[in-house]
Amino acid sequence: MITYFKLNRRRTFRSSSSVQNHFVFQNDGGQERPMDFSYMEKFELFGAYNRYIHSEVDVLLGVWQILPHDLISEIPVDDESKKGTWFLQQLGDDRPIVLYCHGNKPSRATPHRVMLYKVLQNMNFHVITFDYRGFADSTDVEPSENGVVQDTIAMINWIRAHSKSSPLYIWGHSLGTGIASKATRILCESNLCPDALILQSPFTSIKDELHSSRKTLPFRIFPWFDAMFVQPLNEHGLTFDTKENILYVTCPLLILHAEDDAVVPYSLGKKLFQIVFESRNSDSKSVKFVTFDKKFKYGHNYICRAPELPIIVREFLRESVAKNL
Repeated sequence: MITYFKLNRRRTFRSSSSVQNHFVFQNDGGQERPMDFSYMEKFELFGAYNRYIHSEVDVLLGVWQILPHDLISEIPVDDESKKGTWFLQQLGDDRPIVLYCHGNKPSRATPHRVMLYKVLQNMNFHVITFDYRGFADSTDVEPSENGVVQDTIAMINWIRAHSKSSPLYIWGHSLGTGIASKATRILCESNLCPDALILQSPFTSIKDELHSSRKTLPFRIFPWFDAMFVQPLNEHGLTFDTKENILYVTCPLLILHAEDDAVVPYSLGKKLFQIVFESRNSDSKSVKFVTFDKKFKYGHNYICRAPELPIIVREFLRESVAKNL
């Protein structure tokens, strides 16, 4: 999640909000040419529909709606103009819905993300994944912490407007864990909490990430490190203080972290779990931490390769939510 910054860029970083935004979101890299997000078959992703949803009046979000595996054969093929309406109607079929909040870098089409969608699709979950403002084919405006959280809440409101009584789970990965946690806090404080929150490779705050990442190690020995990197992000409102936000999240929480995560240290995921566990009076049914041994080499992005992942998710949801599983 941390980008390498040379020492001679310190002054630019401190004075430029755009540089700080890029440091956190990295939303303009990794795509060499424009991508057609409506052609999902090139990713071998079937049973999906590309649409655009308003977050705010002037902000459109690119969205993929991915059907549960068992519904793919029922997709109407005779009238393309009605397909979008048909897909929308399926959200109210009582199957669980997962809203996926991705991390930084380019888009919802990143290969390791598509791998996870397929795992969830094969579990017969609906999957909704989207790009925040400033990412991919969403409206090209500069992202901010409040902006991407607003985008997430807009997606949740859209899902709920069409899903009837279907359970809703929010899944965040990497930077998306900070976004998902803050959005879930806002919902819980309004008595609109989702049915569960799943955090993959989470961090406790941007500050803690900066002080723990291998990529910042050469700079942390200098006395100006906090003044040049941490303080400007705080002043710009880029804190993603998950350890604070998570205290206001009341729905069941599952944390997944690989020991060999080289991007977000495993210790931060463990620390976040301990904070929640202690705040909930050791209620083991509502909060769970799952470790993936370093021997499997899942790292930061590939917990989706774990063959036991569907079992882990189902068992947690069955114990803590016990709805439509």
